[in-house]
Amino acid sequence: QWYQRRVRGHTMRLSALCLLLLAPCCTGGVPQPTRKWKFDATLDHFSYSPESAETFVLRVFEYDSHWTNKSGPLFVYTGNEGPLESFYNNTGFMFDIAPQFNALIVFIEHRYYGESIPWGSAEAAFTPDGLRYLSSMQATADFADVIKYYKETYNI
Repeated sequence: QWYQRRVRGHTMRLSALCLLLLAPCCTGGVPQPTRKWKFDATLDHFSYSPESAETFVLRVFEYDSHWTNKSGPLFVYTGNEGPLESFYNNTGFMFDIAPQFNALIVFIEHRYYGESIPWGSAEAAFTPDGLRYLSSMQATADFADVIKYYKETYNI
């Protein structure tokens, strides 16, 4: 019996912790993106084959309501393994602190997830040959290119 009570106590504490971690932390709710756009990402950042010139579309969500005078920092959320909406709608912390920094918030979808699929279809992308472009190095290079775009375009 002492073992069951102890296990139940851990379970109850763990459940409470999970609820805190999963609950959106944005005090006023997560606002809608002020801009949704598509970035032409390089398929292969690390080779010089003809395929490396191919591009595909990465989705980007932007929220600029706190970016006053276009002079604040860029807060970037790099996508996880899932659709961009899931992370945008459940990542309230960035929206909570953005007003203090006059920050521009940008969410970038991870390649091969959500709608950011090379060749526009899962049938083409999720083949042994197509999956060679799914790596953390390729995804990190995508994120770096989007950040570079913002830095150059808006002089951040």
